[in-house]
Amino acid sequence: MQMVHDLGVDIVMLTETRLKPKHNFKIAGFDCYRNDRPVGIGGGVAILVRSDVKHHEVAMPDTECLEAVGVSVIINNSKVLLISAYYPKQGGTFRKDVRKIISTGNRVIVAGDFNARHSMWKCDRANQNGNSLVDILEKREVHVEFPDTHTFHRKGRSSTLDIAICKNTPNILLKAL
Repeated sequence: MQMVHDLGVDIVMLTETRLKPKHNFKIAGFDCYRNDRPVGIGGGVAILVRSDVKHHEVAMPDTECLEAVGVSVIINNSKVLLISAYYPKQGGTFRKDVRKIISTGNRVIVAGDFNARHSMWKCDRANQNGNSLVDILEKREVHVEFPDTHTFHRKGRSSTLDIAICKNTPNILLKAL
């Protein structure tokens, strides 16, 4: 994680950490907040916040499938809730879980892997989660931020699965590495 220090990053949001409660995960100079998947393989989310940035952990609502951890920080003199999230499958309670998580604050950024494909964020095809997310976007005052390059590559196909759902957060710089 030398890259975190080299780039001068203040906050890192991670998905699919694959960490379990028994794992000790620390980066010097950062506070770490995690939601580990207790059983099974894969999953888990975390947020690393530079220790000198004023912040505190925020309890997340219960969701059926969405894994999430949240931290409140001050950005541009406003309180913003940052949520790292992972939704491991298609369909199910996706729409309900995403609506619940974006309703947890007034200014919210939910970043992560939603396994949601849609042409709106440069995927070559749409899937059920992507279509559900577009429906949510059209009905609420939220928008999606996504990187310039694809974040998922397999068997000659590429997609952008790692996105940020933003609510009332203009002028906040997001950078995906």
